[in-house]
Amino acid sequence: MDERHDIAGATAKVRPGMRGLSVFTRLRPTPTERPPSAGHRTRFRTAASGALTFLAGLLVWFALVAPIESSRLTLVAFVRIPLEALLVVALLLLLPHRARRVVAVLVGAVLGPLAIVKILDIGFVAALGRPFNPVVDWSYFGSAEGVLSDSIGHRAATIAAIAAVLALVVFLVCMPLAVLRLTRVVDRHRAASTRAVVALGGVWILFAVLGVQLVRGTPVASTSAASLAYDQVRQIGASIQDEQRFTKQLAAADPLRNTPATDLLTGLRGKDVLVVFVESYGRVAVQGSAFSPQIDAVLDAGTRRLSAAGFSARSAFLTSSTFGGISWLAHSTLQSGLWINNQLRYNELVKSDRFTLSDAFKRAGWRTVSDVPSDNRDWPHPACQGELSPVARSKSAPAGRDSGRS
Repeated sequence: MDERHDIAGATAKVRPGMRGLSVFTRLRPTPTERPPSAGHRTRFRTAASGALTFLAGLLVWFALVAPIESSRLTLVAFVRIPLEALLVVALLLLLPHRARRVVAVLVGAVLGPLAIVKILDIGFVAALGRPFNPVVDWSYFGSAEGVLSDSIGHRAATIAAIAAVLALVVFLVCMPLAVLRLTRVVDRHRAASTRAVVALGGVWILFAVLGVQLVRGTPVASTSAASLAYDQVRQIGASIQDEQRFTKQLAAADPLRNTPATDLLTGLRGKDVLVVFVESYGRVAVQGSAFSPQIDAVLDAGTRRLSAAGFSARSAFLTSSTFGGISWLAHSTLQSGLWINNQLRYNELVKSDRFTLSDAFKRAGWRTVSDVPSDNRDWPHPACQGELSPVARSKSAPAGRDSGRS
């Protein structure tokens, strides 16, 4: 007994003011005794944790409320209240721990592809004037890689393509992790999260009724993520039905196939006919743009010179089946008389034996030649190629085809 009292007394001398200690008690250093590096590490971990949580919030917020038009990508456009976030947080607050993790992973697995679609929508709206179509637009990435290769070189284009694929993979992996991290924050602050959901839910209802918008066409009471997901699912079904309708239309009777040669293109007999597609210049070149007056002046001057030489010209506008790019859809629309507004329709057309404008000229006695300087690859559909004209072998016509389709 005396020995134990002596030990306890010695311990008390080491830690005065501490009671009930035994020889088995692990003594922790006081804050003043800790090395300075320990405090620095703690502050660094806290700052890093806060930064990761902030980045996770930004990633999820982008997927929920980002607009798909590049002109609307401003900070104000992100000042929105996403209904989807309120509903998910409310659900997480009601679920037990394990179920919360499962729901968080599932929500992240949905938001990841949704964010990728939003990024694709931004690019497609800027380039083609329409959102990304998940059924028909995947084939355009090969064409985009070709354009990029021509612009910056094959090696750089390959590196860029690999980087894009890796970025998509990282996006798909990071989104579920981001939602999991935010779920842990909600779990640690359950009372504050509940009050926030109730308050923001009331504000969302009020703003939805009043139609409040800080950016035109972008309601503060947002349902953009749910709307985008619904539109993508609906578009898949609509695209499949459209392909089926076009297949039936293509298989229907061709109105000009059996027309005699003597009845074709009679108003153009004895004339050389050139059908020229001038790429990248649409109606905006001559109307309603900052540079159209200068172009109009050049065209007017050219018209006067042609008139003085005894030539005349007539102009009109045609509605194009595409905008900003993928011009082969417009070419094939003119050639076939069918509305070719996506790659699936184009693929079906070039595999068919549709009687085209070039076919009509050839049957009526013209020698038909197609010259596409940028077409430097083998034609993938020999049935549409016909006999290659010797003219196409000249340096000025590096990629011509006799009776080409488009």
